[in-house]
Amino acid sequence: MGRGSGVKIAAAALAALLTTACLAEEGGGGGGGGGGSEGDGRVEIFGAFPGEEAEAFNASLAPFEQESGIDIEYVPSTNFTELIRSRVAGNNAPDIAIFPQPGLLTDLANQGRLAPLEDVLDLGGLEKSLIPGVLDATKGEDGKTYGAPIRLAVKSLVWYPAPEFEQAGYEVPETTDELQALTDRIKGAGQTPWCIGMEAGQNTGWVATDWIEEYVLRIGGPEKYDQWTKHEIPFNDPVVKEAAQAFEKLAFPDGNVVGGRSAMLSTPFGTSANPMFENPPQCWMHRQGNFITSPGFFPDAVTADLASNVGIFPLPGTEAGEQPVLGGGDLASIFNADDEEAKKVLEYITSDRFGAEWAKAGGWLSPHTTFDSSNYADETTRQIAETAASATVFRFDGSDLMPGAVGAGSFWRGMVSWIGGQKDLDAVLQEIEDSWPS
Repeated sequence: MGRGSGVKIAAAALAALLTTACLAEEGGGGGGGGGGSEGDGRVEIFGAFPGEEAEAFNASLAPFEQESGIDIEYVPSTNFTELIRSRVAGNNAPDIAIFPQPGLLTDLANQGRLAPLEDVLDLGGLEKSLIPGVLDATKGEDGKTYGAPIRLAVKSLVWYPAPEFEQAGYEVPETTDELQALTDRIKGAGQTPWCIGMEAGQNTGWVATDWIEEYVLRIGGPEKYDQWTKHEIPFNDPVVKEAAQAFEKLAFPDGNVVGGRSAMLSTPFGTSANPMFENPPQCWMHRQGNFITSPGFFPDAVTADLASNVGIFPLPGTEAGEQPVLGGGDLASIFNADDEEAKKVLEYITSDRFGAEWAKAGGWLSPHTTFDSSNYADETTRQIAETAASATVFRFDGSDLMPGAVGAGSFWRGMVSWIGGQKDLDAVLQEIEDSWPS
């Protein structure tokens, strides 16, 4: 389709919805990819990002469309989870689907609905350029891989007011112990080390779960992290308690966070970093994902010149040289391994050749260490990409990997009860463990 207009995208989405409803009602539609027949020169991609992101995605597809002669139609939906299930159930699956989280992808894979990528891509070659660990979350129960990333999101970032930080003589820490020492040093100078806000309406609690996940990954390593998110060890395993206590040591003592422990739950997460940019800074560090550079979070004057105003460093590992990265990403899967045109499209969008146009538009990071970073729109994005590329291991957000009743339910609520002082840590971890679906 190339770079489509908003009207064209909306019309395509409506057409897909109507087609899905009819096929599901009639119980037919044939197998394989529903977007186009094999060899018809057309490939349908179904995904969850609309609007400007859809336009940037289409712009990134245009060079390949011209080169290959394949007509690619991207159909976005803000109701992706329900519609992809409906389309698959109605035998009207798209050729390729782009999943915003690995959980639904592996559900469909375990039902035998997706084609293993071992039959479609050169996974050995792909893994050489991908950030280590990115493919691990897309493995099915059979051990095969069912999704490959086209875009990455990075959470393990610590932001700081660059000019003031350097003027104060503070240095970027390389281990969790050095991070704690820097926290203590800033506090010892009579200043507040951290900006942390967690208020997010009905979703309050996710910021806290991110912190716990970060420390489980660092203290337990990827093996324990994977066991925890799969419930192969209990939610209240000692490594999880140790992770929570590491966050507690960093954030709970008086004077460590703007407003204190109780204010974390009432401070909106989206603007909680802004005291860093007062004169003088009211806090010095803020851990948050790369989305925070989008308009509406940092003050406009800061966002207008990020490189001059803001510095970043990766939340460090327990040992120097270790760099675990927590994040997310959009994962592409294919339904029919025999469709040569769909295979060619999948190979392109999961390669390091894809994304230059999207990178220049902003809001996109490549999952490949070999991507040409000169395509990124600004120096801050290049630094974020470098952080991701230097990761020794990458893991997807743990709460997204857990059952919804836990990851977006009891885990969120439990963190709120603990941070708010209503319940102690042991009680909260036990309650979350007890809530895990049997």
